[in-house]
Parts: sequence; C-alpha cells; structure tokens
Amino acid sequence: MFLEYGVLGAWMAVLPVYLQASTADGGLGFEAYQVGRVIGLAGAIGAITAPIVAGQAADRHFRTERYMAFLLTASGLLKWYASYQTSYVAWLCLSVAFSILYIPTLSLANSIVFHHVEDGQRHFPRIRVWGTIGFIAAMWTFPWIYLERNLKFQWLPPFLAGEQVENATAMLGRCLEFSGIISLVFAGFCFLLPKTLPARDAAQKFAFVKALALFKKPSFAILWLITLPILVLHTIYWIHGGPFLTFLGIEESDIALAMSIGPIAEILFMATLGLVLKRLGARWVISMGCLSYGLRFIFFGMYETLPVSFLLATQALHGVGVAAFVAGAFIYADRVADADVRHSVQALLGLSIFGVAPTLAGELYPMFKDWTTDAAGEFNQAQFWYIMAAIGLVSTVVFALLFRDESRSEPPT
Repeated sequence: MFLEYGVLGAWMAVLPVYLQASTADGGLGFEAYQVGRVIGLAGAIGAITAPIVAGQAADRHFRTERYMAFLLTASGLLKWYASYQTSYVAWLCLSVAFSILYIPTLSLANSIVFHHVEDGQRHFPRIRVWGTIGFIAAMWTFPWIYLERNLKFQWLPPFLAGEQVENATAMLGRCLEFSGIISLVFAGFCFLLPKTLPARDAAQKFAFVKALALFKKPSFAILWLITLPILVLHTIYWIHGGPFLTFLGIEESDIALAMSIGPIAEILFMATLGLVLKRLGARWVISMGCLSYGLRFIFFGMYETLPVSFLLATQALHGVGVAAFVAGAFIYADRVADADVRHSVQALLGLSIFGVAPTLAGELYPMFKDWTTDAAGEFNQAQFWYIMAAIGLVSTVVFALLFRDESRSEPPT
C-alpha cells in the first residue's frame, strides 16, 4: 500500500499546476478541457478496462502479485517517458496507456489484502493507511529532490525545507519521472507479496459476469451510483486544488506540502475506521464521507473572508472523505462479494471510482469554469466552489435516505 499510493502521490498535487501554467513560466499551457481529459478521461479508460485487465485475469488466470509486477513495470516506464513530452496529444495517449496498466493495480492491491486477512472491516483500514503514508511521503520527497535546494531540518512537517529553485514550474513535470521510479521499485517488491492464486475451477468462468449480479442488491447499486458525484468532486479537487492554492499565494514548491494536510488527516481517521464502522455502520460512515466533501468546498467558497491558514486546515476534511467514503465503500463491497469474485467486485467498484467519475469530472470541470466566468473573462472562484459544495450536500442526503446495509453480519472465513 505504501508504494501503491506513492506512485500517485508523486504527481497528483503538482501535475495540474504544470499542465496549466503558461509556457512562458515553464508549464505546458494546456486549456482546462485538455487538463480534464489528460487526468480525468485517461484514468477513466483504465478503470473501464480494469474488470478485464485486473478482475478476470486475477480471478481466473494469473497469480495476482506477479500480474501486478508486470502491470507496474510497464506503467512505470510509460510514466517516465511521459515526463519528457510537451504536446497535448502525446500526453493524452500516454496517460490513457498508463491508466490501462496502472489503475487495475489499485483494486488488485485491495483484493490481495481482503484475500489474506481474517476480517476485512477490522484489518483493511490498518493496512490501507500505509497507502496514505506513502502518498504523503512521495508528495514531500519530490520537492526535496527537484524543487528545493539548501535543505535544512525543521521540527514541523515536512521536516526539511529549503529555497525554491528558479525554474520550479518547469521542474514540476519531473514528477512523472519520480513516479516511474517508485513504480519500478514496487514491481520488484511485488514478488515478496503473499501468493494469491486464481480460482481456475470456478463454476462461472467469467468472474465479472458473476460480479455484475451484485447490482441486484439495492445497497450496492446505490453505493455504486453515489460514487459518481462524490468522485467527480474528488477528481476536480485534484485538478483545481493546486491552481487554487497558487491563486491564494502558495509557492509551487509548497503546493505538495499544503495539499498533504488532507492525507495526514486521512491517516488519523483511517486508524479508527474499523471501530467507527463497527459502532456506526456503513450507512452513516459513508454518509459522513459524503458530507465532508460538501463542507470543505463551502469553506473554499468563503476564501475572501477566511484566512488562508484556515482554508489550508479545512483540507483535513479531505482525509475524512477519502477514509470514510472511498475506503468505506471498498470494505462494504468486499463484505457483499463472494470469495471467488473479489478481484472483479473491487474492479467493478473501481470502474465508478477511478473510471466513470473521473471521465465526468474531466468534462464537467471546464463546463463549471465556463459557468463561473463572466463576459470579461473573470473567473469567480467562490461560485465554482459553491457548485462543488451543493453537489456534495445533495449526494449526502440522497445516500443517507436510500442506503440500507445488506452485508453479512460475520466476516468471511
């Protein structure tokens, strides 16, 4: 988990800034719709193909840990190569190819955990929290290597700080090179993971077909559908969050540090997620995750009256959202899935979380920006974030009213 999410942490916070920055400043000068497609649409294609690339292959044909090693090696090399490209077409094509190879490993990592632990609800959060730690570690390490010099120790996070290099914006593109290195290291580590064999003798040869039967359960269908608006908000945050922080006056070398506040809060909440799920149940924990997205964007919309320090602190709600909603959703999916289709069920939920939702986000992001830009070309940050907040609050109410827990009362043996 540490390495799995370190691959993402290396680039998610800073890449949108690099893509949207002007060429005069060292960026690529992409338009909003182009950034949305590079980050949103590309990831969606990987999630759409994941049930075949990950679910069917791991459930029925290959040892999961070895299959992950292959996917990570290929995707790591692609990410490294992409860091040296400058055209929109090259970025889009390479991002699509990367997502087809990498996105399936997210659900495979989850299913390996659920396959080998006794009680997923109790054990998964303790293991998944290391993904968040890896995400933060990569976010902090990248600036130390590429964006700052004369590093000195300090007692406050990120514990090392220095002077920003002169061409910091241009250096942001090297985040993909760093991500590729982590991916290749992870590929080697996969051979140390526990043996996870496919179910070749299962009655239903097509695991994804059996996994689709879960939609007969109203709770899973509602959960799958509500992931669409919530993960649209999640994706737009990562697309626009960095540029929003620069708008507030945060330097490029500090963006990753500022956006790591959410993942740090995620660690704290993830550590107690199993207990909270046991006490409150999936319905209210996942509703809490939905609500946290709406509240955070209300505060973002009030940026003119709130101090920047407070806005940075409200990013802790991001950690609550990821732990309560995303991790809670994967845990619930495992509890309603049969053992021989675990990989496919995780990939099916990932289809919404990593696929359909980012696709919608990639198309909606430039649309929302157009709606909140006046005739003079002035972009209204407050209106933009209030639209995001409304989506989160409505989603919370709908989910809380319609969802009913249908999972088994006892963990699988």
